[in-house]
Amino acid sequence: MDYFNIDDEMEQVLDSCGGEDLLRWLLKDDGITNWETIKLYPVVAYMPQYLKGPIVVGITHKIGNQFRVIHVEYDYSNYSAFEKYLNYLLEMGDYQDPVEALLDHKKAILVDDDDIQDAFLIGWKVMLEQVIAGVRDNKEDNIVNLDYYESSLDNLSSNQKSSAFDLMSNLEDIVTKILNLDFEKEVVLIDSHETEEFDDTFQNQWA
Repeated sequence: MDYFNIDDEMEQVLDSCGGEDLLRWLLKDDGITNWETIKLYPVVAYMPQYLKGPIVVGITHKIGNQFRVIHVEYDYSNYSAFEKYLNYLLEMGDYQDPVEALLDHKKAILVDDDDIQDAFLIGWKVMLEQVIAGVRDNKEDNIVNLDYYESSLDNLSSNQKSSAFDLMSNLEDIVTKILNLDFEKEVVLIDSHETEEFDDTFQNQWA
């Protein structure tokens, strides 16, 4: 079984982008309330032709069952053959970054807790070989964009503004109806001559 310490590999990648503390601080700027404790996951890639073993190529965090990629590795100078292949993919395809290209070609996986547990049992190489063979989902369709939270907040703000506008419109309608009331027509006057008169015996009993 291959030896691949996911914690050590993630630490190296986090160090390459300024450290975990900096990355979490950036998550705070993104509006993530649990930025201090949210779990970070690796994006793991492997190609038997060009790599001796799996490597971490990015960092994500989860939003329900979806993943938000928050760091992508670009320096693969230590893996020259892999770097050449990756550059070829980026030149030939319409990809935003290496992670997108590797996921699209089934050479990487967005790792979650289930994958980590499986990797402890069968090994990371075997798990990535399953991805390459197409028998394990690499979850490439479960990515949300970086502006996910910004879009969500914008939608929430728009909904709040719309609700406030509707409320003000309803209040305006009510006030308009009150001001336009013709009280002389709406109020029903009772003619005193039409009221029923009670005899003296009844009045004495209830007086």
